[in-house]
Amino acid sequence: MVVSSVTPPLGPLGGGKFVLVRGANFDGGSAPRVAFGTLTPVPASHVGAGELRCLTPVGEATMGTVEVRVSLVPNPNAHPGPNPNTPTPTRCV
Repeated sequence: MVVSSVTPPLGPLGGGKFVLVRGANFDGGSAPRVAFGTLTPVPASHVGAGELRCLTPVGEATMGTVEVRVSLVPNPNAHPGPNPNTPTPTRCV
């Protein structure tokens, strides 16, 4: 997953601010999560193609600029792909 921007780019240490995280490859999971620096990832929701919305967590006094990362909990209903023992590929419907 690639994060290209976070809007707004700044927030209070007390958290509680909604942010929009834009990027790529945010699909494929049923439960997106966003991590700010070393803090525990927070739940996020899909709001559009390549866009997630989440509420920022309470920060630490020494945080400053942090890396923002997205992770996805694997979707248990996702199709596993073609069976290598089948001569023609299968298709998810």
